[in-house]
Formats: sequence, structure tokens, C-alpha cells
Amino acid sequence: MKKNLSFFLLIVFGLLILIYSKGCSNTATIPLKRNAKLEDSIRTYNYDTIKFARSSSKNSIPIVKLYLGFYGKKYFIIDTGATVSIIDSGWINDHEDLIEYIRKTDFMRLQSFSEKTSSNISYIMGLPINGVLHEFVMLDIQSLRENCRLSGYDIIGILGSDFLSKNKYIIDYNKRCLYRSTTSVKN
Repeated sequence: MKKNLSFFLLIVFGLLILIYSKGCSNTATIPLKRNAKLEDSIRTYNYDTIKFARSSSKNSIPIVKLYLGFYGKKYFIIDTGATVSIIDSGWINDHEDLIEYIRKTDFMRLQSFSEKTSSNISYIMGLPINGVLHEFVMLDIQSLRENCRLSGYDIIGILGSDFLSKNKYIIDYNKRCLYRSTTSVKN
């Protein structure tokens, strides 16, 4: 019963992201074969490197530990398929000083395979991730957090393609790292 509920919540969560995102046209595509030009640009430009958290499998979901202001380092899942970044509403509600960052709330109708639901979506504006202010959508991802805790990671959110493109991150799945450009690249 608990597995069915978790599965249902993950399906609803996935549909919510699909309905909300309305496409993902501005995300960068990563070539499947080795790209010498890309590797040279990583060496040429000044990149910050963020290693993925240790996990049992090379093919597992990337999880990184980043600074969230004075809260210290927190775990986030990297999801290139998510157009927006998400932070757990329960975690925000547990930190009352962050409630002042809620700037906008929208009402959204969602439909899963079995039922129609409605939800209020809140935006958290300007949370400092590794020193850069970023906007999050606040959603209840408690079931996902519980699954990650079983693997030893207390994640508080998901960093989507908006975070990756805004901060010029490149993902290297083989080396299990994120590289961030700290200089502007001229076309």
C-alpha cells in the first residue's frame, strides 16, 4: 500500500512538472560522443567543479551538495528534464525565516491518470545557492525525500535546467561532476 502511494505521488509529481513546464526549448543538448571542443573549453575557461555525492551506481541520479546561504550545505537532485527548480514545501515551512521569500502564488489544475486535482503553486524568490540567488517552485516532495533518505541523502530540492543554464553548468556523467563557467564566453 505504501509503495503504491509513493508511486502514485511520483506520477502526480511528474505530471505536475510536465504540465507546468510547457516545453523545454531553452535547454542545452549534451552530445553523446566525446567532444574535444567542449573538453577544451572546460580546460580553457575558469570552471568551478562540483562533484556528485557518492552513490553505489555510476548510473544513479546525480545528487550534489551545495551551500544554501547560512543553512550550510544541503543536498539537491540534478534533473535536466525539470524545466524549473523545486524546493520542498515542508522544508520551507520548517524554516519560518524563509517564508518571507514567498513572492507569488498561482493556482493550477492538474490531471493524473486517475483523478483531477487542483493545487496552489508558490514561488520562492532569491534563495542563495552557492552564492547565486535562484528562484524555486515550492512543492511537497516529501515522498521523494523519504526515498532519498533511505539511500543516505537528505535532499531538500531538485535543481532543474533553469538552474543549470542560468549558471552555465555543464554535466559530466562519466566524471560525475558539474562544471560551471565563471567567465563569459564570447560567440
